[in-house]
Amino acid sequence: MNQIDAIIVDIQKMFAKQPNTIYEVRVVDQIYSKKANIFFEYYKIGKATHSQQIARLDSE
Repeated sequence: MNQIDAIIVDIQKMFAKQPNTIYEVRVVDQIYSKKANIFFEYYKIGKATHSQQIARLDSE
């Protein structure tokens, strides 16, 4: 299992199907440090966004 497969498994564990909830996976490329951060974000409509870092990868 490579890093990407492990990240997908982590996302599947965090995904809990809830009504009126939006789920996003956000990839942020840090060009100067040559890293990529992956975040799992979710929020209920009209509520604050919850964000959790899943992984930090080399941006190769």
